[in-house]
Amino acid sequence: MNGPTLPGHHPSAGRPPAGETDWDAIFRGEFVRRPHCWKTCDSFCCKPTRVTQHFLFLRSRGVDLPHLPGEYHYLETTGHLQAGFADTFTRHRLRLPNGRTMPLYRAVCTLDGTCSDHRYRPLVCRVYPFMPVPTLDGDLERTEPTALIDIFWNALETSGHPCTITEMDADEWDAYRALCRELFKDPVNILYFKAASIYKNTIMDSVRRQYPELLEQPEEIFFSRWEKLLVMGKLYHPGEVLEKIAAVCDGLEARLGRPLALEGT
Repeated sequence: MNGPTLPGHHPSAGRPPAGETDWDAIFRGEFVRRPHCWKTCDSFCCKPTRVTQHFLFLRSRGVDLPHLPGEYHYLETTGHLQAGFADTFTRHRLRLPNGRTMPLYRAVCTLDGTCSDHRYRPLVCRVYPFMPVPTLDGDLERTEPTALIDIFWNALETSGHPCTITEMDADEWDAYRALCRELFKDPVNILYFKAASIYKNTIMDSVRRQYPELLEQPEEIFFSRWEKLLVMGKLYHPGEVLEKIAAVCDGLEARLGRPLALEGT
């Protein structure tokens, strides 16, 4: 389920960076840039109805978009939240077994691909379809499909991913890596991206291990049954996922020699 191989990867060694992300730099840059790509996929990332039409429980009036805490505060304080986001934002607390708490920000986007300010679209949209997965030291280890529903397309025998962006050239990867270096200056961002990868991979591994026959089904049958299994709690045990995320948190704090600056803890 990994993304394309990254050319010219040169990892650093030792310990994670301990600085702050320059969000101005993040929003000046482009992780993945494909103008007019929506014309080739019917705006799948912004309007994933090809999948959600098969859902019974997880239907939504829009697309759920997670935000990093620093990202959210930057967009809010600079007045660059997308239209309607301020009304749909929710903040939850994810309590880890090590006593730490991760705030989770999310908004529901109903813009159907017509961002009110395209330059300031959320980070999860900017990296699509290649989500960066960092090492604990802040290096770019690999990329993987961005959204939870995306991790299954390559495994399904009867379907291909609707997104037509499958590769980038060397210069584009250089720009992508430079933005990742900026993003992962803040070890809190490392934690959140590692946590997202743990959650997605746990569910994917569970499907492969427990329900491999599902991957042989047409996409409409697969996603209909997958949703029911997810809602019923059959695809992961929350306690195990939280233990893995807590281990990442502990590893980062051990490298830093201090607690992570997690909001609210």
